[in-house]
Amino acid sequence: MTARVGGRSLVMSWAVGILCAAVIATLIWIAVPAAPMFLDGLFSLLDATIVR
Repeated sequence: MTARVGGRSLVMSWAVGILCAAVIATLIWIAVPAAPMFLDGLFSLLDATIVR
């Protein structure tokens, strides 16, 4: 069962939903190369707080 909002087209809702999913997937794809640097920084911060 789907919730219907008055004045909204089902086709347009699907199109916008797919577009939003594509934008999120693209942002994740762009962010993937930065993950190792982020994790290195995070682990160094955690090591610094645990050692002290």
